[in-house]
Amino acid sequence: MNKKTYRFHALVLPSTLEHLLTSFLKHKDERTEKEKVFSATLPFWLPFAARSLGDFTAEEVRNFARSSISRLQEHIYYIANTFGLESEINLVSNTYSSQPLESVNVKPGKENDVSDDSLNCLYADNGNNFFSQE
Repeated sequence: MNKKTYRFHALVLPSTLEHLLTSFLKHKDERTEKEKVFSATLPFWLPFAARSLGDFTAEEVRNFARSSISRLQEHIYYIANTFGLESEINLVSNTYSSQPLESVNVKPGKENDVSDDSLNCLYADNGNNFFSQE
């Protein structure tokens, strides 16, 4: 599969939330900037991208949506636990039996397929608690 380069460039003003975020994304730690960006954007936008391409069945798109909902809920709990806000969140328990996005059957050979590298960086631990900082 030929890899395509995707670049995002933004000018941000100092002393803004966007500057704070971009500084954190670029900071070298246990995750690369790419991993941080894809782990945030994939669960947020992938179901919409899959639906807009029209190359996926309704059930495949729903599977992306289920996985995304599960990952977003996990991240909400991670944020709450990290900052001592567990008692302040009121979420319905996860009723979806989601599968990791990497196991959803993506049709090979499509020009706009989500790359395996992107999915692997999002679910690098194969479905175990990705958001754990241990």
